[in-house]
Amino acid sequence: MFQKKNLLWALCLTVTVTACSKPPQQMVKFQNRPQFHAYLDNMDMPDHFRDAIKSGTEKVSGKFINNVVTYLELKGDPIKELVKRYGMKASVSSDGLDIEPAVKAAVADLIQAGDKANRGYGGKNNSGWLQHEDLMGGGEWSEGAGYFQQAGQLRDQKRAPASQIDTGN
Repeated sequence: MFQKKNLLWALCLTVTVTACSKPPQQMVKFQNRPQFHAYLDNMDMPDHFRDAIKSGTEKVSGKFINNVVTYLELKGDPIKELVKRYGMKASVSSDGLDIEPAVKAAVADLIQAGDKANRGYGGKNNSGWLQHEDLMGGGEWSEGAGYFQQAGQLRDQKRAPASQIDTGN
């Protein structure tokens, strides 16, 4: 009887810990697209791979790129996981390896998973977060600010002290 209670207790504890465990977190995040591109530029890969990734992710919002690990539920090293999951979709020919089909598949899955995860944020999807980036003017990847917050920040930037009239007070 005592062993059965311990076994049941251990099983309940395992289920509770598993159910409450956090999704994988992304360690590297970016403030804007140029910072993301600089990160790609520092990676050791062929130039045509880098160009395919940059052009393939051009229409993906910064929020989604900054949460790719969570949205696609990548465990371990994100790069290895992405290659393992989407590498077979690359096209191999006598001209070499074309990763554009793999990038397109990864981007499509990221947008779909991100849109599903963001339904609770006022229905904002990938295009809604892209509008947020455009609204900020400099393309900053502000993940949590709403339209009104961003408009207020933009207004405050335009009212910087350098543009104020000196009234002598």
